[in-house]
Amino acid sequence: MVKPLIAGIPPEPIKKANGRVKMIRQYELITPLFGGGFKANEVDVDNPIRGTAVRGQLRFWWRATRGLKYAGDWEKLKAKEDEIWGSTGSGSKIAMTVISTECRNRINVNDLGANLTYAAFPLIETNGNVYEDVKFTLRIDCPKSLRPDLKAALWAWETFGGLGARTRRGFGALHCANVDLWIDDKKYKSTKWEWRYSCQNAADEIVEEMVETFEIANVPANDKLPGLSRDKNHTHCTPSKDDPMDAWQVLIDSLKNFRQSRNLKEIYGNWRPFSRSHWPEPEAIRELTNQAMPRHDTPIDGGQPIEKFPRAAFGLPIVFEFKDDDDNWQDNPNADPRKTELKGADHERRASKLILRPLKCTDGYVGLATILQGQTIPPGGLELKNSPNDPSAGAENLSQPEAGRIRARIQTENIRAQQLNARTNYPDYNANTDILQAFLDQLP
Repeated sequence: MVKPLIAGIPPEPIKKANGRVKMIRQYELITPLFGGGFKANEVDVDNPIRGTAVRGQLRFWWRATRGLKYAGDWEKLKAKEDEIWGSTGSGSKIAMTVISTECRNRINVNDLGANLTYAAFPLIETNGNVYEDVKFTLRIDCPKSLRPDLKAALWAWETFGGLGARTRRGFGALHCANVDLWIDDKKYKSTKWEWRYSCQNAADEIVEEMVETFEIANVPANDKLPGLSRDKNHTHCTPSKDDPMDAWQVLIDSLKNFRQSRNLKEIYGNWRPFSRSHWPEPEAIRELTNQAMPRHDTPIDGGQPIEKFPRAAFGLPIVFEFKDDDDNWQDNPNADPRKTELKGADHERRASKLILRPLKCTDGYVGLATILQGQTIPPGGLELKNSPNDPSAGAENLSQPEAGRIRARIQTENIRAQQLNARTNYPDYNANTDILQAFLDQLP
């Protein structure tokens, strides 16, 4: 029986829904998990996917999308970021918990194949392990006011990111397999919180999604804040494959061939690219250290050395090791330079702006490549460590004539390879002064 209202006392108002979102997202990694534990380059088998790691990834991708509008005002950026994702003094307004994980198949990194291990060089020296067939489930609870921020971070993370180490080279690539969604405890279809692409149009569909996700136009290229670029030339997808490892292989093969373009050398009756590099870094190091084998004293095209390090754009540090150095007298002017490292003068490490990963589509897999906006070279410039006096190294973009010289070197060697019937076809460097864009432009 319903009791009658007491005269003079108004009825209790009905509480309006506040739009709070709760969801369960199920993930699978379509490439092996590399690292991600408490120890560097090691998987924590008991707890392979940690909530703090997920939150860290979402924080980065929020910054690379929604956070761009605060570029230049670091105090406002930090305040907003801490409000959403938490800080040492306060918790996150978005609650998330990893509620289940599977991490079954452990393999040695060398079993991935020679070209894929090119993307995992930190593990090669330690003969380390990676994990396949990793799955996990994530529970998220988000207030209405932060729904656009969460949505942008999830979209960018699932499209471009992953978990563990070396995600920018394709390890730990994510795929969201299923979403259960509730708004104010009422279950809804989750189509607006899931992103699916077709193999044929994946790149265009991704760029379209970017336009809807961003709040501002592109961040200036010299800005310190890394961010996604809505320039459609900065995102590329390779032809479809039936397996994610095959799509990944296309990307890493292309990266290896592009970065390691060399003159041919006859080895056991076969012509292979094991001679001098077409890129200018070895010649620049010889010039900076005043060391060179007599036969290497002149650049391979006979011109003046290009004292620049364009491949720094692929990430730092870079180790340069010369076959003809002198172990007994490292300053020998008639030997090639000792083993050196190219690093930032003030910041030794610099993540690559180039992201490579396979992406699961509705009808197969593609290799996704994109270039982040932001600074390529760390503040303070570059230094050549472990060389006499650690000289500063030029890092500015190649000039058009310098880029043309590199292209001419590669074209000449391609003609030579055809004449020798060598099984080598160097990627067509298109003389772009932006080396990352040049790499994207030659992808299949």
